[in-house]
Amino acid sequence: MKRILLLEDDLFTSRLLKGALEKAGFIVVQSFDVSSAYHAAVGNRFDVAIFDVQLPSGSSLDSFDRLKKILDCPVIVYTAKQSTRIELKSFEIGASDFLLKQRGVDILISRIKRLVDIDTAEQCNSEDETPGFEINKDERTFQYDGTVLELTKNEANILFLFCLRRTISLIGRNLATLPKGMGMMVGAGLWT
Repeated sequence: MKRILLLEDDLFTSRLLKGALEKAGFIVVQSFDVSSAYHAAVGNRFDVAIFDVQLPSGSSLDSFDRLKKILDCPVIVYTAKQSTRIELKSFEIGASDFLLKQRGVDILISRIKRLVDIDTAEQCNSEDETPGFEINKDERTFQYDGTVLELTKNEANILFLFCLRRTISLIGRNLATLPKGMGMMVGAGLWT
């Protein structure tokens, strides 16, 4: 399950978000101020962080750099204050997304899922997915125990799909019923 760090000072809003996010399948760690978010981030791994901007102790954006150094995950700035200045500053300092609370929890969950998929795709496309095993989708290479294999575009896309969607379970005979397995890949939007 994906883990989320939620920095929200309003108890009611925090409980509401925690409940909705857990219902969507996430594990949520609540923080009510920058200090508790910092302590939660130390020694823990999160897949996404959600920061409210306006906190009693000041703006979370002022402490963003310190938190971002510890958190190795996308950060969504989630605020009720509609301000172009705050939105621009959020992106300038490294936020992955910006969302107004008025947009609703469903939009927030959709954005979280998108960021988690992007982050997983970047990990999959990196040079080191697992020890002794490397996939480089851009160069279309697969390396195992020092042996490098060049892949076709289709092979690279299939390996990338399995890496991106580790929870997908396919049985060979089911895949064989598709013409060269391409129906699934086209449906997943991996071919252009």
